[in-house]
Amino acid sequence: LRKRVKNLRAFLKLLRKDFGEEFVKKNNFTLRDLNRRSTAIRNYSALLKSCELLKSEHINPECSEALELLQNRIQLDFDAIKNKTDYNALFNFYQSQLEKYKDRLSHTEIKSNRFSSVKYGLNKIYTEGRKNLSLSIDNPDTEILHDFRKSTKDLFYALRTLTPLWEPVLSGYSKELKLLSDILGELHDLFELKLYIQSLVDNPNDFTSVILFIESQSEALLNQCIALGKKIYAESEDQFIERIKKYYTGYRRDNL
Repeated sequence: LRKRVKNLRAFLKLLRKDFGEEFVKKNNFTLRDLNRRSTAIRNYSALLKSCELLKSEHINPECSEALELLQNRIQLDFDAIKNKTDYNALFNFYQSQLEKYKDRLSHTEIKSNRFSSVKYGLNKIYTEGRKNLSLSIDNPDTEILHDFRKSTKDLFYALRTLTPLWEPVLSGYSKELKLLSDILGELHDLFELKLYIQSLVDNPNDFTSVILFIESQSEALLNQCIALGKKIYAESEDQFIERIKKYYTGYRRDNL
């Protein structure tokens, strides 16, 4: 559900020229705030997943034991959050907000089926990705990497929407974007796991070995992100847009 809401946000950004900046801004914030209702559940789930991924690596017994203790503690906090969550209210809220959004969309119109309808939005999404890659290379702090992940997700959803233009090529490109997004997500979750450990003021256990392992894994993931990002965003904005436009022209010629 959260992923589909993110997909809707990317769709807004892709068609921002026809929707208009005011419509895009208002509804993007609405969809963002909608997903924030389930952030806590998602975050604890991600922390548990991070522990499982770390345990799957070749680690020493001390670190393995510490991870097991940490995972048990996270699970207790996760269970507490789930017990406090009114799932009926949560899903009803999602439903009501999405119905309102659907109603707003019904009053908008895509003005043409020309490439210009997506050109501006696609260019902006790609440009943000390239900019965030460059910033991540120069100063890979958590906030910049988080922005890099968001812009990569936007490009993934945008290109997945456009995949029928040339499926063999764009589906492969989308898979690489998904991989980059997943690695950036893993990197972000490790940072959050480290913060969680540091927040345990009542912690009787020593998680130093886990923190050191998180830091080493994070460095390796960052190197993967940068290497893959350089390949994905190798083209200039103009080259990228011109390439997708050619796919669009060929698709129109052969199918319409």
